[in-house]
Amino acid sequence: FPVTIHKKPIKNGGRRWTYSIEEIDVVIAYFPRYDKFCWFEVSMIADKTAITVRFEKPANGQVKGIHFVEDYEW
Repeated sequence: FPVTIHKKPIKNGGRRWTYSIEEIDVVIAYFPRYDKFCWFEVSMIADKTAITVRFEKPANGQVKGIHFVEDYEW
């Protein structure tokens, strides 16, 4: 389940803007389908156009490099 954070809307293939450490402290995302809030530290968000978090473990069992919702629930 991708969580995408944009500084401004992207239209017609425009530039993807990111947030810097100087601009934000934290991002809180709400997932209405699961009725859950997640708290993402600035270090996870800064200078990225998107982050991806998962609600379930992948079928192949991979866990390295994957962000699970349960680790960020608020």
